[in-house]
Amino acid sequence: MKRKTISLFGVLLALLISWQSVYSISPEGLLQIDASDDQLAEKINIFPNPTDGQFKISMEISDNEQITAKIYDITGKLIQDVSRDLVHADSKVTADVNLDHPRSGIYFLRVEMGTRTATRKIIVK
Repeated sequence: MKRKTISLFGVLLALLISWQSVYSISPEGLLQIDASDDQLAEKINIFPNPTDGQFKISMEISDNEQITAKIYDITGKLIQDVSRDLVHADSKVTADVNLDHPRSGIYFLRVEMGTRTATRKIIVK
């Protein structure tokens, strides 16, 4: 019984840590997606969106900053890290993404560029 309790606690702790990387609780106690840098978010394009799980990410950048891009499901679980798939060319960064057997629903692309963070919604039909 102890082993099951410890395993369950470990799973819950892992979920909580991944959940906090995308979500936070507002002062009013409401669940919300972490604040997004609107200027950065405007430079991120996802197409087609809605998608069947295959889509392209395109971003305009001004500096050669380190960029990470991760896709999370609605519960905050990391689905795919697409950072290694990013292709840099001049002032544009692109990636072709293929989610493995995605369920229909809402996903989030979280992009971190230097100290800025932006989150964009992806709809899988």
